[in-house]
Amino acid sequence: MASDIRYLRQLKSGHIYVYTEALAKRPDMVPYDPEVAKARIAQMKQDTEARRAAKKGPKVAPSEGPSLKEMRENRAIASELTDLENQAGAEREADLKAIEDEGKSEKEKARDKVTFDGKTAEEVKELTEEKVVNNDPKIQKIGNYKQKKQLKQFVLIEFGIELDDTKPLKVLKDEAVAMQKARIFETPVGE
Repeated sequence: MASDIRYLRQLKSGHIYVYTEALAKRPDMVPYDPEVAKARIAQMKQDTEARRAAKKGPKVAPSEGPSLKEMRENRAIASELTDLENQAGAEREADLKAIEDEGKSEKEKARDKVTFDGKTAEEVKELTEEKVVNNDPKIQKIGNYKQKKQLKQFVLIEFGIELDDTKPLKVLKDEAVAMQKARIFETPVGE
């Protein structure tokens, strides 16, 4: 039955996959709401159809798909779901750190602060994250967009979120980069 299809979302990339046991076992896969997945897939199909139609000639309206209202509702749900996943991951990390620190003596805590070339673990982590962000192809792609329309389309396909085009392009780029950073460093819920 088509309505029983389950989906998984790959962390960091945000790609959507149909559920299989093998994929579900991977640590970088999380369950994904079927309605949000369907809305994002429909949006990608419409975008592809529109690009093909533009290449062939006069603009043709995309075939069937969810209404604009449904798409906006689905995008809002997707955005809320992503926020909740990120919050849960951050809270989980804080809880794990607190548990780890509880059993350590002051001497162990002090030893853990210095790790590599006199830098704290936090400084090493920040440098590593900065390197990952600077080398991320999607963040580079965001930086290369010259028009709001292109950036809006990218964000809609990647994140299921419609950007407010009344804002300046630089602000929209900053928002898109922030979304990609959150995706890069998110962790699976429940691990």
